[in-house]
Amino acid sequence: MKGYGSLELYNMSSFAWITIQALYFLARRSKAIPRTRLPRPKPLPLIGNLFEIGDKPHLSLTKLSQRYGPIMSLQLGQLTTIVVS
Repeated sequence: MKGYGSLELYNMSSFAWITIQALYFLARRSKAIPRTRLPRPKPLPLIGNLFEIGDKPHLSLTKLSQRYGPIMSLQLGQLTTIVVS
C-alpha cells in the first residue's frame, strides 16, 4: 500500500504542472493575438455574409466599403475573407 501513495502524489503533481504550463501558454498566446479586428458586417450563423454579396458582388462590395471602410472583413461561410478596395 505504501507504493500507491507516492504514485498518487506523482500523478497529482504531474497533472498540476501540466495544467499550470497550459494556462501559462494560453495566457501568453492570448496577449500575442492583436485585439483589433477589421470592421465587418455582422455575419449570419453558418452562411456568414454570403447574402450581402448578392448577384452583383462588385456593387455590393462598393456599398459595403463605403460603410465599413476600404479594408474590411467578410465571413463567407466558414471562411474569413479580407477585402481591400
